[in-house]
Amino acid sequence: MAKTEYVYQCNITASLTQPNNEPHINKRITWTQCPIFYTELLNELRQCNDDKMTIMEIIK
Repeated sequence: MAKTEYVYQCNITASLTQPNNEPHINKRITWTQCPIFYTELLNELRQCNDDKMTIMEIIK
């Protein structure tokens, strides 16, 4: 179970709390588009994790 932590009065850059980009998905995905879509999702996940790590460093 995840631990809930409460943060008060921290100066966190607005860019770290913005939504990540959602890759555009057509109604039909071809096999050719799958690797591109996978790469886009992986990049967004990495950005999200980088943002979380930066926020953790700020609140330490």
